[in-house]
Amino acid sequence: MKKEDITICLCLISIGFVLALLLKVTLIVDFDKVELTKADGSVRIKCGSDSMGLTFGCGDLLYYRNVKKDEELIPGDIYIYRKDNDDNIVHRLIECVDIDCNLTVFKGDNNAVGEFVNKSQIIRKVESVRYR
Repeated sequence: MKKEDITICLCLISIGFVLALLLKVTLIVDFDKVELTKADGSVRIKCGSDSMGLTFGCGDLLYYRNVKKDEELIPGDIYIYRKDNDDNIVHRLIECVDIDCNLTVFKGDNNAVGEFVNKSQIIRKVESVRYR
């Protein structure tokens, strides 16, 4: 390798590192399973499944906010909820089963069937997506 090539490589690596620090992006362990450890309210999609592939994909950035305890949940919106095994899942709210929306049905856009989720498990609402 030429000295110029090495310098260019080092510059690109440095730029990538600085951008990662500025964005403070949390990586997703699986496409629809997320780790929420950063306070900046964003997660980057890493493929593992294609359950939400019609809406966002590999490398897209999701921006979220915390869900308030008394907040009205809106069918059609995308939320992050915590399963009993502590996995965090990103899926669309399909319906509220009862009048207070204490029991809900969530489904990935590419999934054939949904799953029941208690309101207490819903922790974040996806506000926007920055497509890669």
